[in-house]
Amino acid sequence: MNIYQNGIKSIKQAIADGWSNVMTGLGKQGRDKRVSAEPEFERMTWQDVDILVASDDMAAKYVEKIPKVGTRKWIYFSGEGLEKKSGEQLLDKMDELHAREVFRQTWIWARQYGAGFVMVDGHDGQIDPAEPLDLNRLQDVTSLTALHRWELYPDVGSGLITDITHPQYGYPQYYILQPHRTTDSKYLGMRIHYSRLIRFDGARLPTRLFVANYYSHDTVLTRVYNPIRNYNTSNDSLATVMQDFRMNWLRMKNISAQLKEKGSPDLINRLQLMSLTRSITNTTILQEGEEIGQMSASLAGVKDVNDAVSNRLVAATGMPHDQVLGDGAKGGLGAEGETENRNFYDQVEEEQKENLKPQIEQLLDILIATPEFSTVPDTIKVNFHSLWQLDEKEIANMHFIQAQADEKNIMNGILDPVEVRKSRFGGDKYSTETVLDTEITAYQEKLAIEGQKAGTDPEAKDKKGDKNVSGASGDPAATKGK
Repeated sequence: MNIYQNGIKSIKQAIADGWSNVMTGLGKQGRDKRVSAEPEFERMTWQDVDILVASDDMAAKYVEKIPKVGTRKWIYFSGEGLEKKSGEQLLDKMDELHAREVFRQTWIWARQYGAGFVMVDGHDGQIDPAEPLDLNRLQDVTSLTALHRWELYPDVGSGLITDITHPQYGYPQYYILQPHRTTDSKYLGMRIHYSRLIRFDGARLPTRLFVANYYSHDTVLTRVYNPIRNYNTSNDSLATVMQDFRMNWLRMKNISAQLKEKGSPDLINRLQLMSLTRSITNTTILQEGEEIGQMSASLAGVKDVNDAVSNRLVAATGMPHDQVLGDGAKGGLGAEGETENRNFYDQVEEEQKENLKPQIEQLLDILIATPEFSTVPDTIKVNFHSLWQLDEKEIANMHFIQAQADEKNIMNGILDPVEVRKSRFGGDKYSTETVLDTEITAYQEKLAIEGQKAGTDPEAKDKKGDKNVSGASGDPAATKGK
């Protein structure tokens, strides 16, 4: 049943399957409290989001942490035919454009507001930004500007991207600029073609909600709003309890009669006098028939409740304890904390692949279309530097294990020593990635074919001593260094 049709407004009206019991009322509306619980989705306004991020450290950390960690080590390029100098020049160009800072801010805004955009400005012979970016005429990229979804509004009336094979199928073709940080009228209402924008998205919404949300996904704070609210109210309530943890009590003879005859001013004066004498003499002076003491509030079970609320927050954010709460994994900084941090870095790497790499590749496609980088091969790849840093002992152990694996692969004829040397030590730093040499691979395949022929063809056996087949002079690996 489609819950969006036939006047159905809630999930509980559409879903009636599950356990029920007419005797106990289990699963029956009006008798089972669980049946009245249903999920609700309410979009947060950008004002609500701004106030939450500005005032709450947990909300700000959840929005900013992954983009900051994900862009900390930045990127490097690889690929067959890519010269080291070209890769360095590309990184220099990105530094000139402040790409890392712009992409980081845009990623943060996408998580905060639901969408973010990097506006690419360059010389492509077009004056009107509503015209598609012409890569064939692009001479240079001059600037990158970070914008969030409340500065760029979809111009739905101009149509959507209808090509079902396009990466942005179903997204708007044009956006209207409504800048928040400038009053220059030339930018107000500027119409921009999507090809001049690199889009970041926040928490993905189902298609119907995405369309209803003005072709924008949602802030990541919607899903963690309740856990954050519960965590803060729980801690604030605990702080209030601690203020009243110890309370003084006073017992006076005939206090009710005194209040009835003289009223409360005499009692207040007496309490003020007791407080004054205690502050001066560090002694409480009591009259006949008075007693004073202290009582403490019980905090039994408070820790368990607070831990449950904290664990719910950690589970909602998907980040380890020490990243969210700063107290280490489950209150400690031992092996479990290290494991959780490794898992967190794995999570960030997945976020990089999904929410950052496609955007960097889009910028890369634009840059290599310019004359400056026309010689860069299309096979170029974007790679992220490892977030987890090994110590010297771990590095040495990793090198030793890799060397053992390389030795076995060489002995079994899987790899050639030249391939291993170039793969491990041919770049700027040691690498565990193995790159096969096409010349050596072709030569080994030729030897395999000749070997098969030698086993079945008598004439081929007579050529076994031919140095061009099995001799050193025919081995490209043997002659490469000469």
